[in-house]
Parts: sequence; C-alpha cells; structure tokens
Amino acid sequence: MLSISFLAMLRQRDGLAARALARLNVDPHEVERRVERELEKLPKILSPYGMGSQVYITPRTQRLVKRAEEEANRLGDQYVGLDHC
Repeated sequence: MLSISFLAMLRQRDGLAARALARLNVDPHEVERRVERELEKLPKILSPYGMGSQVYITPRTQRLVKRAEEEANRLGDQYVGLDHC
C-alpha cells in the first residue's frame, strides 16, 4: 500500500529511495508523480472545518519510526534517517 511516508522518502533527492531507483534506471520523479496520483485517489478526512490538514500515520509506520529513533540513539546519531530503518 502506498503511503505518505514513501512519498516523503522519494522527495529526499539525495536519499536512499531516490538513489536506489536511479541505480535501477527508474526515474524517481516519475515514481513520485505516480505515487502522488494514487494518493490523491485515497479517501480524505473531512471535518466541520473543511479538509483535514492533520497527517495521520499507521501503527506500522509508528513502529518503524520508533525503531529508527532507537537505532539512531544507539548509534549516537543526532538525526534519524532512512539508514536507521
């Protein structure tokens, strides 16, 4: 399933996802455009105040981020990145 997390990884131009796709001769920009199109098709959260601007992440993504934070702490890194996943 596509996620906003995947889109965020694609948008990191020097990130692991973009480099991996480029190495496979896949245009990261094209993948990003396709992911955006698919995400636009997903249901939106509506509230009495209009479209929701709050971003919600899945429990699976929450666990992934938590593990990445723990790995960054273990390594003494100041920032959490894809290499900690």
